[in-house]
Amino acid sequence: MTIPRQGFTLIELLTALALISFLVVMSHHGFGPILQKQYTQNATSELIANLAFARSEAIKRNRQVNLCPKDSEKKCGNDWSKGYQVFDENTILRQVTLHKNLKIHSTNPNIITFNAYGQCLTRTTLNISSQRFSQRIVIYDSGRVRNESLS
Repeated sequence: MTIPRQGFTLIELLTALALISFLVVMSHHGFGPILQKQYTQNATSELIANLAFARSEAIKRNRQVNLCPKDSEKKCGNDWSKGYQVFDENTILRQVTLHKNLKIHSTNPNIITFNAYGQCLTRTTLNISSQRFSQRIVIYDSGRVRNESLS
């Protein structure tokens, strides 16, 4: 009478562990570009939503509302990597922090201002980029926004 074996041998366990480790490492390298593209698209969508928010708040409050890189409270900086903020003359309405691997570059002055009619007083283009992917947001005088995928 033989006793049935229960469990796995050490060699079977080590083989399974090596195979799982190999698959995890290989899948991580494959997801890198996908994650970069997703971060870029999410940051672009969030920036477009905040531009629409700034425009609608300018119309609602009947005064200018600004969006610019954050430096300190109600002060605009030059470095978009710290994030950006939406504010009017009295209050900060929103602050956004960027993912560490993303960069935003503005072609014109860094401050984007919407007046009480929803018009943009500073027509500009914003480029959002990661290591492999980039998107462009064009802001027209009318306050409308257009998004372009560059890669």
